[in-house]
Amino acid sequence: MVSESDHVYLRLFAEAPTARSAELASSLVRCLADYGAVRVHESGSYWKIPEYLEFNVDLMATGSTSACIDRLRALEPEGWSDEIWNHQSDGPAFLLAEIRWAWLTTVNE
Repeated sequence: MVSESDHVYLRLFAEAPTARSAELASSLVRCLADYGAVRVHESGSYWKIPEYLEFNVDLMATGSTSACIDRLRALEPEGWSDEIWNHQSDGPAFLLAEIRWAWLTTVNE
């Protein structure tokens, strides 16, 4: 039985035109496949910053969620403040070059 605590949730914002939403969603699935079963929901343009696309990701972690989160954070250790990652203009990307902001969390029962 799978519980909510087996899941890692990501909310991602990518700077890209709407026409690239499906392409970026597919790229996210490929990037995250090694971490567990992935579902990416395309939410369209972000209302506050229309040039950003919003993606909500549900990742059923392979192994522990804490190990999964540690591995994801290690992809780009700079730019994190608690559960939030902000793109640094001179820093490397997190997951995809277009990602500008990420929120990474789990649901604890």
